[in-house]
Amino acid sequence: MSRNNEPAKALGKKSMMDRYVGWFVRWMPDSMAIILLMTFVLAIVIKFATGSPFIFSSDTKTSILNAWTDGFWALLTFSMQMTLVMVTGYIVSNVGIVKKGLLKLAELPNNEFQANLLSMVAGTLMSWVHWGLGTMTSIVLGRQILALAKTKKGYKIHLPLYLGMGVMRAAFASHGLSQAPALMATTPGAMAQYVPDAYKDKIGLVPMTQTVLSPQVLISIVILLLSSFVFYFLLRPKRQEDYKEISDEFCEEILNAGKVTGKPEMKDFATFMNNSPLLTTIIGGFGLVWCAMSLSKTGIIGLSINTFNLLMLCLGLVLSGSPAKFSKIAIESMSNVWGVVVQFPLYAGLFGLITYTGFAGILTNFFLNIATTKTFPVIVFIYSAIINMMVPSGGSKFIIELPYILPAGIELGVPLWKVINSYTWGDLTTNIIQPFWLLPTIAMYKTKFSELMPYGLIFCAWALIFHAGFLLIFY
Repeated sequence: MSRNNEPAKALGKKSMMDRYVGWFVRWMPDSMAIILLMTFVLAIVIKFATGSPFIFSSDTKTSILNAWTDGFWALLTFSMQMTLVMVTGYIVSNVGIVKKGLLKLAELPNNEFQANLLSMVAGTLMSWVHWGLGTMTSIVLGRQILALAKTKKGYKIHLPLYLGMGVMRAAFASHGLSQAPALMATTPGAMAQYVPDAYKDKIGLVPMTQTVLSPQVLISIVILLLSSFVFYFLLRPKRQEDYKEISDEFCEEILNAGKVTGKPEMKDFATFMNNSPLLTTIIGGFGLVWCAMSLSKTGIIGLSINTFNLLMLCLGLVLSGSPAKFSKIAIESMSNVWGVVVQFPLYAGLFGLITYTGFAGILTNFFLNIATTKTFPVIVFIYSAIINMMVPSGGSKFIIELPYILPAGIELGVPLWKVINSYTWGDLTTNIIQPFWLLPTIAMYKTKFSELMPYGLIFCAWALIFHAGFLLIFY
C-alpha cells in the first residue's frame, strides 16, 4: 500500500514552480503548432470583427484567404537575412581561432553564478551593439558554457531557466544601436514618408540621445538585466537532482563542432583548391575591406543586417582556412535553421491578415479612443506588445504602425521620442515569449518551446508591469 502512495507523495512534495513548469510542458505545443493555431484563431477573429469573406474577395473587402496569401512572402527577404545570421554566426564561432577564444572564455566560470554573470555581460554588450551579433554570441557562448560545466567544471545549470533568462537579456539589451525605429528617426524623411500629408512637416528628426542613448532607456535596461539574476535564483529548482542539463551526446556535438581530422593529400588540382586558403583569403579579404570602408564612414550604427551578414560571411571565409572547412561547418549549421525557413512565411501570413483586411484599423481605433496625452505612451506600449505576437518584426511592424501612431501622438501633444521608445519597449517585451524570436535558441540548443515558455511568461509579465509603471511615472 505504501508503495502505491509513493508517486502521490512525491507529487505532493513538488513546489508550485515545479507544477507550473510541468503544466506548460504537458500543455504547450511547439512553435510550429503555435503559429498554425495563431493563424486559425486570428482568421476567425477577423471574420467576426471585419466581416471579411473567407474565400472570395468582394468589391469592398479582401477575403481572409487572399489577405493571408498576399502577405505570405512579405518577410521573405528578412527570412533569408535571419537564416544567414544563424548560419554565418555558427560558422564564425566554430572556426579555429574564434572557437579557441570562446572555449577559453567559457572556461572562466567555476559555478552557476559566474556562468550567469559571464552570459549577461557578453550577451548584453553584443546585443546592445547589434541584435544579430548579440543573438549568436549569446547562443554560441552559452553552448560552450553548458558543455564545459557538465564535462569539465562539474557544476550544474538548469537549462530551460538559463535559456529563458538569456532570451530576456538579449531582448532588452537589443534596445541599442541597431534598433530600426531609432535608426529611422535619425534618417531625413524616413518616417515622414509613411504618414498622411497633413503631418509630414511635423515629423522631424529624433536624435539617438532621445531614444536608445537616453537615460530612461539605459536605466531601464540595467534594471531589467539585474532583475534577471533575482529571477534566476528565485525560480531555479531547489534540489540539484531536479536540474535539467544538456545531454552527453549534445555536449560531444558542441565540443567537436567544426573539427576537421587529418590533412588531405594535395594529389590533384581539385583537392588543392578545395583545401587551400588562397581563395577564401582573397575573396573574404575583399569583403572585409569593403565592410571596414563602410563602417569607417557610418560608425557602428551603420551596421545594417546586410552589412552584418556580409561581415560574418567574409570572416568565416578568411578564418576557416579553406572552402572545404567552410562548407563542412556550414553544412553542420543547416539543421539549426529549418524553423526560420519554414515558419517565417507563416508569420508573414499573419501580417497579411492584419494589414489587408482592415483589422489593424479596428485595433488602432479601439486604443486611440481611450487615449490621453498621459496614457498614450502606455497604450502604444501595450498595443505594440500585442501586435508583436502576430507581426514579429520590429522594423516592418513599425512601418505598419507609423501611419497612425505618429499622427495620433502629434494630435495628443506627445513628443515623437516618447512614442518611439514606447513602441520599442512593447516590441521587445513580447519578444521574450514570441515563438518567432525563440527559434534560433530552440534550434541551436535542441530544446522545446514549451520548456522555455513558463519562464518567459514570468519575465514578460514583470517587464510589462515595470515598463507600464515606468512610462506612467517618468513619461
